[in-house]
Amino acid sequence: MQAAEPVLVGRTLPLSGPLASYGKEKMVGADLAIDAENAKGGVGGRPIKVVTLDDRYDPEVAVQNARALKEQQVVLLLNALGVGPVARLVPIVEDLKLPTIGLSSGAPEVREPLRRYVFPVRADYNEEARFTVRQLEVLAVASVILVEQDDSFGKAVADAYRTALRQSTTVRLLKTLKVGRDRPVTEAVAEALRASPQSILMATIAAPAADFMKAYRAGGGGAFAYAMSVTNASQLAQLAPEASRGMGFSQVVPLPTSLTKRIVREYVDLTNKQRVEPTYYGLEGFIEAKVAIESLKRATKPVTSEGVINSLTSMTNLDIGDFEVSYGGTSRTGSRYVEMVMIGRNGRLTR
Repeated sequence: MQAAEPVLVGRTLPLSGPLASYGKEKMVGADLAIDAENAKGGVGGRPIKVVTLDDRYDPEVAVQNARALKEQQVVLLLNALGVGPVARLVPIVEDLKLPTIGLSSGAPEVREPLRRYVFPVRADYNEEARFTVRQLEVLAVASVILVEQDDSFGKAVADAYRTALRQSTTVRLLKTLKVGRDRPVTEAVAEALRASPQSILMATIAAPAADFMKAYRAGGGGAFAYAMSVTNASQLAQLAPEASRGMGFSQVVPLPTSLTKRIVREYVDLTNKQRVEPTYYGLEGFIEAKVAIESLKRATKPVTSEGVINSLTSMTNLDIGDFEVSYGGTSRTGSRYVEMVMIGRNGRLTR
């Protein structure tokens, strides 16, 4: 008996370069969902085959990958990651007429203006920033500094924090400090110590955040620090176990070790069976893949990109396990889920 022809799904994400750990976690999480679906028979008896290309966190390589995947006749693109690559991909997938699910960037261009082929899942940076600033207001924090990674990613995250801070009547931004490859943390740490803020907002990935926090704590700095989901909390806890203790993180998916939600229980069960570590980016990749699988199931057969678009735009308040996404009508909201966790003892994340 001849095997059924697979449904082709494309994926471009960083498997090397500065965000390789993030990309690998997303890939593993998505593969768990897809492999589990294939074990149940796939989509209409057809297995889902994922063609994965490494974009090295390079926007131009991400574009090249998207074009190459379109030529291979994938019906959708999955798991794109990073402000730079995502910003370049957004207009390209429109030109290619290639529905794209996920896009791990909270930058506003993912949702505005509305684009037919772009379907974000995670809440955006503005949602995370507003949530964090509301927490600071509740804690009666009056002054903060902002540590901004000196690139497009850092600016996108920092801009969201700045917008939320401008809307606050009680939390004041003292100054913004830049860090990055050409900006060692030494000067920024010295300025932070002189400014003596009550809290610090980090608009960086994990490595510079770890360098900053270690130097800041070593210099006697005692302010509580906060970051967004894009600052890999698990990685930061490993890089700076003592200096990062007590840091708060807004997160756009549930805590991957908390079993209160069905989507997490399903994910953790599969990580246990495959003996892989449950992580935030792994869970995000898993959720993105679940949305993609649902879109393939709902699409008219045989599955085409236009069929995927039609199925996605009919999804209003889709519940994939106590976690909702919505794309109905002209909406590209995806999820609005945000919660706060912190690094506790032994580097464990806790609410």
